[in-house]
Amino acid sequence: MEFEGTYRLIEHKRAIKFLKNQSADFQERVFKAYQEILENPFSNRNSIPLKGIANRYRKKIGDFRIIYEVRKKELLIVIVDIDSRGQVYNRV
Repeated sequence: MEFEGTYRLIEHKRAIKFLKNQSADFQERVFKAYQEILENPFSNRNSIPLKGIANRYRKKIGDFRIIYEVRKKELLIVIVDIDSRGQVYNRV
């Protein structure tokens, strides 16, 4: 799925698979978070850079995390993974 803004946002298949198994309410919260990321990928509510990994950030949604990568030259945001905070950091 792609979203447009100043940046273009694409989702990794792992994130898409995770979202398909979630409730409509949670999916709506994630899509709202995507809009916030598109508006300002570097500094938005509940979003911080990951330590030790260049150009990767995490956005908090309750007990879940969205891990995304910002590619400035391509004006692209890649949603790398979405999962519970206990699981998502094991795969980063």
